[in-house]
Formats: sequence, C-alpha cells, structure tokens
Amino acid sequence: MQEFNYHSHTYRCGHADLDFTDEEYVEAYIKMGFKRMAFTDHCPEKNKIDKRNDMRMEYSQRKEYLESIQSLKEKYAGQIEIQSGYEVEYLPGEEENLKELKAETDKLILGQHFVYDDNKNLKIHGKDDFSDKELLRHAEYIEQAMKCGIPDIIAHPDIYMLKRKEFGESSISM
Repeated sequence: MQEFNYHSHTYRCGHADLDFTDEEYVEAYIKMGFKRMAFTDHCPEKNKIDKRNDMRMEYSQRKEYLESIQSLKEKYAGQIEIQSGYEVEYLPGEEENLKELKAETDKLILGQHFVYDDNKNLKIHGKDDFSDKELLRHAEYIEQAMKCGIPDIIAHPDIYMLKRKEFGESSISM
C-alpha cells in the first residue's frame, strides 16, 4: 500500500469537501495508515490569472493556510509527517511568483490545468478543446517549469486528454 499522499486540497480551493477541516484530513490519513502527507491546495495567485470560481484559495488565505499546517505538523509529530505545499500551474512570466510560493512551502506539485493560446487567452483542460499546437505547448510548459526548478512532483500529466476526442500523433509525442 502507498503510505503517502502529496495531493490534498482543502476547503479553501472551493471544490474540495467544504465541511472537512485540515485536521480531519490528517486524522483520516493516520487512520488509513499513511506515514506522510502534504497539503497541496491550488495555489493562490498574486496576479489573478485563473478567474474561475471555486478553483483556488485567495492570496489573502496563504498565511492562515500555512499556519494551520504548521500547527498540525507540531500536534501530530511522531504520528505522521506533514508537509505544506501548493499545486501550481506554470505560465511564462510567472516564474518569480511560483518561486516565491515554493520558498514558503515544503513541496510544489505541478498540475498543468491550462495554457495560453496564440492570443494569450487561457485554455483550460476539461473545459476547452485543445489544438495539437496547444497540446505541445502543454508539454513545453511542463518542461520549462522543470528547467526552472519549480515543481517537486508532476501531478496528473495526462490531464490534457480530458476533452480530447482523438489520440493522435501530437498526443503520442506528449
């Protein structure tokens, strides 16, 4: 059995269980036999890019989020290792903001949920259809994030297939 989970969202993102507290996550993981966990809520954005409701915590929630995790680390020391983190998306020009988020946490996971199209409009996986060019851009963004040293983990790298009707040459090259 896997004894860790590094992809845990909290009520702050608006789409996780809104009635589940941070401590209830910790207690549930301990009960399941987990040895390590990381809270990696969808990151707050200093420059609001993802304008969808119920997708990520507000920038103003950062301090409370990190303080909650630190408190739980101390309370449950010896029972489970708890790390703080964020799930982030890479976009060109946002490197410094992402590095700032990385500096204040233990772990960043990259869940590349969107890319820019040629007109700098956000294309969202699962909502928008992606051209072959945009699929390749998805891979380029992941590669660039890794070159910049941003993620510790890549989450759901196959998310680009959510709305894809065909699995073709550009999908294979991903």
